[in-house]
Amino acid sequence: MKLIGKIMGRFSKKNSTVGSQLALDEKFSNNTGHFFNDKAEIVSLEEKYSRKLSNDLWGESIELFS
Repeated sequence: MKLIGKIMGRFSKKNSTVGSQLALDEKFSNNTGHFFNDKAEIVSLEEKYSRKLSNDLWGESIELFS
């Protein structure tokens, strides 16, 4: 699990509070199937993630396991 944390840490923002906000704030209780940015705004998957980012993550994974 520590290895996964190292990989994901390279691609995520530090100290984001949006996860706890989405989990605890009642105004988000009826939202399902959405993606949110670091300001708790709904964004499309294509806007938030890219093929390049997924390829970079895959490359980092291969390096760590090689």
